[in-house]
Amino acid sequence: MIIEIRGIGIENKGAYLMLKAIMQELRERNVNATVIAEPTQAMPPEALKSNGLKKRLKTFKKGVEFSGVVNILPLGIRKSNEWFLVNDVNYVFDASGFFMGDQWTPASIDHKLGRDAAMLKKNGAKIILLPQAFGPFKKQDVKAVSAKVFEHSEIIFARDRVSYKEVQDGFNVNGKLHLAPDFTNLVEVPAYSRDMSNTIAIIPNQKLIEQKVASDANGYMAFLSSLVDHIRSIGFVPVFLIHSGQKDFNLAKKVNESLAQPIEIINEEDPLAIKSIIKSCRGLVTGRFHGLVSALCQGVPVLATSWSHKYEMLLQDYNFPEGLISITTDKNVLAQKLSMFSDAGQYRTSKEKLAEASKVQKKRAKQMWDVVFDKIIKK
Repeated sequence: MIIEIRGIGIENKGAYLMLKAIMQELRERNVNATVIAEPTQAMPPEALKSNGLKKRLKTFKKGVEFSGVVNILPLGIRKSNEWFLVNDVNYVFDASGFFMGDQWTPASIDHKLGRDAAMLKKNGAKIILLPQAFGPFKKQDVKAVSAKVFEHSEIIFARDRVSYKEVQDGFNVNGKLHLAPDFTNLVEVPAYSRDMSNTIAIIPNQKLIEQKVASDANGYMAFLSSLVDHIRSIGFVPVFLIHSGQKDFNLAKKVNESLAQPIEIINEEDPLAIKSIIKSCRGLVTGRFHGLVSALCQGVPVLATSWSHKYEMLLQDYNFPEGLISITTDKNVLAQKLSMFSDAGQYRTSKEKLAEASKVQKKRAKQMWDVVFDKIIKK
């Protein structure tokens, strides 16, 4: 059995954590499979190897498909050289998280899966769209290329009710559509190696500027600076925690340059270490989706800024809508929101609420995997 994983990468720690979660599930269920992925800038060959994946050859270049040339060689020879092709694949696990909707170009959707979807299905491969966000689909060219992916997928897991409705109302999915949560909540980690109990971590997200949630970069930087000041004022230690690459790191550095007292920037490579840090902190303020998941599922009180419906929907799933915060929030409201970390009663109530909700969401994630392995793959 050959399983190809798409949509993964090591720079975005959410994408990396999804890879870790998939590999964990395959191990726990004793699935005997060769797992492959195409080497990319986001997932270079050395990262594939260190995570137990084999390479899939990139055979589509400059509009020409070269797989037929390589396919002449026997599969045994190709396996020994890690020359796997798209038409060797039995199952595709798409773990993109969010790649279909008006925020993306038709070309990017086509590149990620649209171009190969029909061929994969024709060859007998089953495409599994693991829990992710979808939509909106108001742009007809985006909707058209997304329709190709949905048409040729075996099963589609929408990560939230808004995404579910976008797909259900806009496409003919013939009973393939299911609702299931993000599955990185199943990855358990120990406490971090250093004491973070008096720390509130701040995860910045450059996308809030790119998606024009902030009027400009200065507006978002002012919000982050204000966060630092408020966290200090209630007696906690603020740190920046980088969850996705150089752009977020540069943003944190710029904010630090504006502060009279710069704060620590934690830039861990290992997504499991980042999840451990979040677990060990007093609280979190995050602009990154999987930073939010890692807080909620571990019972860590959290505030989240948003550039997509996926944040609001996730907070609702955990019965924690009070965790949403706007970057245009005035200082009085910001202080009130941050009191969840300093007020002992409010803090305890938040942790208890999240612990209960986490049990429900983990059960739902396990049920999603049961559907995948019992009904689709059938070992």
